[in-house]
Amino acid sequence: MFDMRLHLPTKPADDAGIDAVRAEEEYATRVMVLCEMLAATDTRFHVEGFGSDDWRLDVSYNLSAVMEQLPVCRQLARNFGEAVGIAAPSLARLAPFDSWATGEYDWVGR
Repeated sequence: MFDMRLHLPTKPADDAGIDAVRAEEEYATRVMVLCEMLAATDTRFHVEGFGSDDWRLDVSYNLSAVMEQLPVCRQLARNFGEAVGIAAPSLARLAPFDSWATGEYDWVGR
């Protein structure tokens, strides 16, 4: 079993750097700055699985690395969903890939 959760801050982050984020065009740089801002709060990034109950990851570096890969994961999900839909339409209805591709997937743990 694998589980990844982001525990949101209980208080708003200091938005002193938000103008720099808005001005930045690079997705990866935006993510890094935003994760640094979240790291200054009580936000927690928790991952468990593959034999470890807590991977002891941090918000500023590890969450940033995961977030930087989301566009790639989204494209992979879209491509995989299309491939499953073509190869086995009866299986495609069981997978959430279409909703992932459109950004409609419920990211909250079930």
